[in-house]
Amino acid sequence: MTRERALQLRAMIEKASVSLPDEDALEAVELFPVYQTDHAYKTGDRFRYDGKLFRVLQDHTSAEQWKPDEAPSLYERIAEPGD
Repeated sequence: MTRERALQLRAMIEKASVSLPDEDALEAVELFPVYQTDHAYKTGDRFRYDGKLFRVLQDHTSAEQWKPDEAPSLYERIAEPGD
């Protein structure tokens, strides 16, 4: 497989991952993109940050001062039941 094809497949996998229920997504956190600053996030987007899965609570462009684990009005951590 070529690198180009691997990147194409990765894009398809990431696109398909949005339909996973949270409980399945938690088993495959690596499928989700890594959090980025200066990125336009939409409500419901999921991403990984510090090895954990988060969901966006409102549309915004991320900023350095609004880290996912410190901005509860923008993000919620998706956690295992009882975690």
